[in-house]
Amino acid sequence: ATFTISGTAPADIPTDAVLQVGFSNPDESPIGGGFITFCGSGDPCPVKSGETFNRKVTLFAPQLPDKYLVTAVMGDQQGIYGCAEAGVGVPPPLEVPSLERIF
Repeated sequence: ATFTISGTAPADIPTDAVLQVGFSNPDESPIGGGFITFCGSGDPCPVKSGETFNRKVTLFAPQLPDKYLVTAVMGDQQGIYGCAEAGVGVPPPLEVPSLERIF
């Protein structure tokens, strides 16, 4: 699966930051996921606070059902720099599952 990750860095994003993507069922049971080094794509790093970034990353996606949630979290041991969630085939309102259940 290919993801476009873009935004304005809320803080310095170090070179060892990772992007984790988790897939789960609408009942929050995990399906699978993976991670990739955010700075591993050859784009400028580190990203300084206030700078904009736009990256395309490709991760393995497991076979997915017709309805599922996808959650992306960018961070390192110091904290979380950004996150997003989307539902596929899931009607609103989308309830945000616990990150521990997805990863």
